[in-house]
Amino acid sequence: LEPITNKRAEADSPSMPPGDMAQTAPTLDENAFLPYYDQLDDAEKHVYNLVYDAYMTGETTVEFPFTIDETSRPVWSVMNDHPEIFWMRQDHQSVVTDFGNGTYKTTLKLRYEDFGRPIADIQDEIEDVIHAWFPNIQHYQTPYEIEKYIHDQIIIHTDYTDHADYRHSIYSVFIDKNALCEGYARAFQYILLRSGIDAVYIPGTNKGEGHSWVQVYINGACYNVDVTDDVLKPDSARGNKSKMPAYFKFNLTDEEIRQIGYLRDSDADPKEVKLPVCNSKPFSFENTFGNYALQEVYGQYLNLPRHHVVGTREQHNEIMLEAGKASNSAQYRVFEIVTSPSLMRELYNLDSKANAKGYYDALWKTKFNQYEHHRSAVSYTEITKTSSLAYFDEFYY
Repeated sequence: LEPITNKRAEADSPSMPPGDMAQTAPTLDENAFLPYYDQLDDAEKHVYNLVYDAYMTGETTVEFPFTIDETSRPVWSVMNDHPEIFWMRQDHQSVVTDFGNGTYKTTLKLRYEDFGRPIADIQDEIEDVIHAWFPNIQHYQTPYEIEKYIHDQIIIHTDYTDHADYRHSIYSVFIDKNALCEGYARAFQYILLRSGIDAVYIPGTNKGEGHSWVQVYINGACYNVDVTDDVLKPDSARGNKSKMPAYFKFNLTDEEIRQIGYLRDSDADPKEVKLPVCNSKPFSFENTFGNYALQEVYGQYLNLPRHHVVGTREQHNEIMLEAGKASNSAQYRVFEIVTSPSLMRELYNLDSKANAKGYYDALWKTKFNQYEHHRSAVSYTEITKTSSLAYFDEFYY
């Protein structure tokens, strides 16, 4: 992992706490991947540079001799382009002085997180954690493999919480190991950028609630990843003592992520910075690992002793026939992970007369009522509420 400053600035980030930082700010590398900076007008870019310089040198006041409509746009753009500036507070104050004759002065009051110790010490600790979490990153060759590895490690090592200190920054992930969605997203973005993969922090909503995720760029195309919610949690009832990545919010198109309730702030507010459209599929999880790769993940998570991924009615019929032949008692259990809700509904409503081939009647002649009763009683369990992923069903013979 290359230090992010090698890519994004010509000097190291501050090694001292605010008030005692370097007196000369690192020069912003405007040729680096700075998607929010690139969307600003010239006046806003000037303010962005001033704010960046201030946060890199510990200044608390920024002044410029003009007004802009939204001071939050360049300030937030600095934060969204630079996850490495974890000491930056989200809030700031803006005061405009009107001198008359069309002359103005705008003063921004910037705020810093108070960690109670030098930033340099925190940076060193973060580096130690990063090297402990990603020891094998050099073994992955393609951007997709690197992306998936980073995604998995952050999920495994971080817990979601509403109460952690500094939970909006990478500090919460790498130091506290507890974070909100903002911390998850910024940490994911940070390691991707350090790995040479362009990534954009996305503020928005999920089903009406404030949320954040990341757009990742692979081979010139972008994908949406929500590392916060892309997790299968421990389930003691099934013997799962640790979390697992779920991959149902991994490398989605804009349309796919909208279908499950996500909305970017830039889609809802014309004043927000606009970002590229993500409509590519080549590096979706299923395209990369196979049509039923997600369902196999769920089978592993659920510790299913005998399970089948079912994508068609015909596959279900064959499984029933084979299960019937193998069954010696009413305790023989079969698990299906069904690939779509429409097929799940079809199988749930299936009865002995529905099969034109007629072998259901023969197969279930003495056991059908028990099968039907169990299916009706247990129904099925949704593993995910997305419209195209896995549904889980179990029944007895």
